[in-house]
Amino acid sequence: MRNTATLAGGLVAAVRPLDPGQPWIPAWRALGAASLVRNPFYEAGYALAARDAFGAGVWLLIVADRSPEAPGARLIAAWPFRVSWRRWGLPLPLLMGWTHGYCPFGAPLLDRGDPGGALAGLLGD
Repeated sequence: MRNTATLAGGLVAAVRPLDPGQPWIPAWRALGAASLVRNPFYEAGYALAARDAFGAGVWLLIVADRSPEAPGARLIAAWPFRVSWRRWGLPLPLLMGWTHGYCPFGAPLLDRGDPGGALAGLLGD
C-alpha cells in the first residue's frame, strides 16, 4: 500500500511503510520534536525501533507540504496505523492507530503551528 493524494490547500497525504531508509525520516523526527502533543510511541525513533517486534501490517499516514520524498518536505501530521476489518465484533473496516503492550498512547503527531490543519489533513478534509 503506497498511496499519495493531493488535499485542499496543496497539502499531500501519503501512506508509506515504516522503513528507516526513507528520505522523509528526518522530517518525521522534526515533527515528533515539534508536535502539539508529544507522543514518543509515534515518533520516528521509537516507532522504527519497535517495527520488527510489533509493526507487522503497520503503515504511516503522513500529511506534508509536498510529496514526502521531495527534498525539503515538511511533515505536519503523522499517524502509524493498521487496517482492521472487524471492530467490536462487527464487520467494520477501519484504520486503527498502532498500539501494542508497550505503546498505550495513540494520539497522532500534529504540527503545533497548525494542529487543526494537520488533523484535517489526516481526516482528508
